[in-house]
Amino acid sequence: MIYGRKIILKPLFEENISKVIEVLKGESSKYLSEKFGANMDEDKLYNYFYNNLTSVKSNNIYFLVLTKSYKTLGYASIENINWVNGNAEYSILISENRLGLGYGSLVGQMIINFCFQELNLIKVYSKICLDNNRLISQLRNKEEYQTINNVVINDKKYSYYYNEVIRPKIL
Repeated sequence: MIYGRKIILKPLFEENISKVIEVLKGESSKYLSEKFGANMDEDKLYNYFYNNLTSVKSNNIYFLVLTKSYKTLGYASIENINWVNGNAEYSILISENRLGLGYGSLVGQMIINFCFQELNLIKVYSKICLDNNRLISQLRNKEEYQTINNVVINDKKYSYYYNEVIRPKIL
């Protein structure tokens, strides 16, 4: 487990997949539709996580995001880890009833620190769906983000902000 100020990142195991599915069934998960598909049912979600958790070839790490009192706040992932190039993509989903309280920022900081300090990655990146107006309105430095338009995945077009975070050099 990774302990932060107000939250805990617990590595996802099979017995916790149902908690992640509950978070993914919420309204804010529509911004992850590129990954999971808008109509993905619970069995397909379960199989997606189960297969990735049990595959020795999986380059993904999943976390259940918890409060200090072990209540589920959301889900986070580090995916497409490329050990040769030293990079990965991360995503965060916080339950609707906990949005706007700063949990996403804390999780993001913890994930980035984990990628740099524990996984020894050089670069991590995130994508924010352009339809995610609530999150985009909270971005402090929008100029740091690159806009990617009309990427076709599963016959649907997606547009998003793209941001890279590069590991700071140690003096």
